[in-house]
Amino acid sequence: MSFRISIPTLKINIFWISLPTLKLNTLFKLYTRAQPATPLDLPATQVKTSLTTIWPGFVSRPTQIIVNGYEDNVDVTSWAKQMKDELLKQGDYNVILVDWSGGNKLPYTQATANTRVVGAQIAQLINQISAKYGTPAKSFHVIGHSLGSHISGYAGERVPGLGRITGLDPAGPYFENTPVSIRLDPTDALFVDAIHTDAGTLLTANLGIMQAVGHVDFYPNGGHNQPGCIQSPITSIEQWGLIDGR
Repeated sequence: MSFRISIPTLKINIFWISLPTLKLNTLFKLYTRAQPATPLDLPATQVKTSLTTIWPGFVSRPTQIIVNGYEDNVDVTSWAKQMKDELLKQGDYNVILVDWSGGNKLPYTQATANTRVVGAQIAQLINQISAKYGTPAKSFHVIGHSLGSHISGYAGERVPGLGRITGLDPAGPYFENTPVSIRLDPTDALFVDAIHTDAGTLLTANLGIMQAVGHVDFYPNGGHNQPGCIQSPITSIEQWGLIDGR
């Protein structure tokens, strides 16, 4: 009896682990001042085997990692690349854009589940860089938007001494009022800051988290309905859906 029960359980566990990783197809896109426009793409599945060959000129310097959110794509929307450009103007950084567009689509329930996988992949990247180049964990800054904020937290809990996490409008649905193990929280990095710009509930057509999740939390304009970004609840539901959100 025990033999017949254990085999299906094992198969289910293997399927759950391997399928999201393959379908996510997470890419780490490296930009530097020497190569500011065309990225070097490192698949998350090749971090251990190909880090030094795909990124042969990688230099140990402060690293900024930008993680997008739900239904976003770093090759389609412009904010992540604009942020990358501004960071490279301000400092001699490694700037890495995380493309997890293979796993951040409908349904929202699956996208939230995939955040844990992407967080683990980012943590593996940071730990491999630290091991190969001696780069201290405190020199990494992970910047996440929406679901990317919680991905940043999942990465931070696997990287002791991670320098900083910035959450940009951390996602609310499935994360509001949950234990710290579920969401971004101050233990995930040496310094965690969050900017809440769409905080509230689905009933008020707000999709960001209201509760404080960092050492410092900012709530411009009360944390919701920013000037120039106001939409009616009907428009929000039409665009994002009542259940799946954004």
